Amino acid sequence: MTTSAPGIRSGAGWTASAFAVAAPVLVLVGAGFAAAAQAPGYDPVRQTFSALANRGATDRWIMTTTLLALGVGYVVVAAALPGMRARGRMVLAVGGVAVTLAGLMPQPAQGSSTVHMVAAGVGWAAFALWPLAASRSRDDPAVDRWSRRAPAVVVTSVLVVLLAWFTVELVGGGRQLGLAERALVVAQTLWPATVALGRAFGPSSAERTPRRPPIRATVRLRERGSRR
Repeated sequence: MTTSAPGIRSGAGWTASAFAVAAPVLVLVGAGFAAAAQAPGYDPVRQTFSALANRGATDRWIMTTTLLALGVGYVVVAAALPGMRARGRMVLAVGGVAVTLAGLMPQPAQGSSTVHMVAAGVGWAAFALWPLAASRSRDDPAVDRWSRRAPAVVVTSVLVVLLAWFTVELVGGGRQLGLAERALVVAQTLWPATVALGRAFGPSSAERTPRRPPIRATVRLRERGSRR
């Protein structure tokens, strides 16, 4: 007889959680193999993931496959990760679709693709805002340590700062554009992984909900209070 983790009750939930945990590794490994396939001169500190998937890149299918897997995977996470509020699912799904579109519409060998840039921008923004969108207020009966508003504000603030750094590098043609993007993407994938692990091995919402006292006991307590 098999037992499931306290926070996950379905195969879809396990699949979503497993992908969320694996996503940071997928990004780093995929980008690493794609960079290794390039001709000498590719600089991961200065150049972005998009350069590994553009139409002039060597074996661009490696990074393209990584982006597509990442995007589709996060759509699955948005649909099936247990305990996520509807607003959080929507924002994460938008991010996943945006990453998928960015992978399907690569940058040209020379110049830039507007569709790719818009899709990538929407994806970065969605993943940065997701922790806050998925958070719950303290009074919400479904709140747990992974969906509390205060930690979500801190995480979102960090992601917004990283996004701002990347934007400055992108607009200003900075020499650390690739580094800024890698820091942003890895950070954005780490929080869903943390939430998935917490939900997998933490108590379920039913186990977190305190038991209400029996109705008869409640009535008796009220009667005693009124007599006083």
